[in-house]
Amino acid sequence: MNYLCFFCILLLFINNIYAIVCSDFECLENNDIEEITDVYLNKEKLTEIPNIVFKLENLKTLDLSRNQISTIPKEIGNLKNLQILSLGYNQISTIPKEINNLKKLRGLWLDNNQFTTIPEEISNLNNLSDLWLDNNQITTIPKEIGNLENLSALLLGYNQITTIPKEIGNLVNHTSIQLHNNQITIIPKEIGNLVKLEYLYLNDNQITSIPEEVGNLKKLYVLDVRNNDITKLPKKVCKLKTNKNRFSLEDFIRRSVGLPSYSDEELC
Repeated sequence: MNYLCFFCILLLFINNIYAIVCSDFECLENNDIEEITDVYLNKEKLTEIPNIVFKLENLKTLDLSRNQISTIPKEIGNLKNLQILSLGYNQISTIPKEINNLKKLRGLWLDNNQFTTIPEEISNLNNLSDLWLDNNQITTIPKEIGNLENLSALLLGYNQITTIPKEIGNLVNHTSIQLHNNQITIIPKEIGNLVKLEYLYLNDNQITSIPEEVGNLKKLYVLDVRNNDITKLPKKVCKLKTNKNRFSLEDFIRRSVGLPSYSDEELC
């Protein structure tokens, strides 16, 4: 057994932590790998997911971020105990339908890839709490996003999104939404249903107005609406007392339309 192989095997059993943190899979083929629960293969210059990964039936965490992977094989559906799947910073554009088998999945990180749509296949992942799809080429948010009722964080910044479906109002457990740096013009009033929301990033879009229902979001910690086309705020929104406002009523209007500072009375 070569040194690298020995090192990999050793890592599997130190302190009863079962994890792979290196990519020498050949030496693992003939060893007991059933108990492996965590695989970290980020920055390994991988172009495909090693087949041995799909034999790890007890796997809970799979980190394949920052590689050169372009395809996810259907065998991903074998990992029925998977809770965290990190595939950010690759070249992926589609997800196989078999991802629906991952009923325990809580975190799905697909940021910095080549998606043009949000894969419909994820709409049945009822335990999903974190969905990262920022820095892709997505143009629309499907209404099926509203099925993910346990979702608490949705990251869709730096895409090409133009509209937000009203079904976003179904995400009542949401605490963070990032939709900055898109091409959004209208915010649906249903966003006011997200009473647990703490972070709402809508900056750098083409929004012309903020719905009054945003004033229902009493737990907001950050509300960022800078660099839009807004000239007036609903009074209910003006009364929001966010703990760390990322806009002053004067500053965000000045940045949005390039006009001098306004008084609160002029904006509300």
